[in-house]
Amino acid sequence: MFSKATLAILPLLHQVFAAPAAELVTRDGAGSVVTSATALTWYSSSLTVGTSGLSTPSDYTCYSGAASNFPAFSSWVNFGTMWNNSLQYTLNLEPNTKAENTDIYNAIVATSKAAKVDARVILATILLESSGNLSVPCTVSPHGGIPNCGLMQSFNGSSFSAATPVKSINQMVTDGTQGTTYGPGLVQLFNDASDSPGLSKGNPYVVFREYNSGNANLADLSNAYGANPAYVSDMANYLLVSTLSNPLQHMHIQHI
Repeated sequence: MFSKATLAILPLLHQVFAAPAAELVTRDGAGSVVTSATALTWYSSSLTVGTSGLSTPSDYTCYSGAASNFPAFSSWVNFGTMWNNSLQYTLNLEPNTKAENTDIYNAIVATSKAAKVDARVILATILLESSGNLSVPCTVSPHGGIPNCGLMQSFNGSSFSAATPVKSINQMVTDGTQGTTYGPGLVQLFNDASDSPGLSKGNPYVVFREYNSGNANLADLSNAYGANPAYVSDMANYLLVSTLSNPLQHMHIQHI
């Protein structure tokens, strides 16, 4: 199993290839809500709905192709199990304190309810973009030079402030979920608020590809447009795995 130091570095390998969705121009920010009827079928306000998760490290599965090839909503692990897995294997990283991890939890839950984006989707995005490490640096996309910052590496988003920890954590989760002045968050992608409306059709797996790449090939969600080809598969596995192992251990062996 990788050490915590190694796990802290692994998400940055995804970010090296991240490209901003420059063509996705709707920028609603705080207050934006998912309204797509199809997208709302992938949302639950309950933190207990879902499965107990796949139980062994070997359960990591490489998914590819169209969104229909990816796991159904009913197969996602429940949020409580997913969070506990994160604390054990990912979020329990320096320099985060227990209090700061609690603040991350609270921000996810509050933003999920406000934006109608499933808490598991927000958490999976945080895990893959930053491992929940509050000290994660901004990265600069090669496409347009817009910095991607914060827990969700959002477009010119905010970063952590030790002087105002709760406020800055809430803002980072808002930026990635509800968008910033410079680009869309998950809400806008779920709502197809882009220059190509109707692309995601409210499907989270297409949203994940758009979030990472700025575009999506509906026939092949591994087509990364210069970003990370494994991103959507990795997100799917975060939404499936239980507390016994960190899926990053397996996904990066396969995809780096």
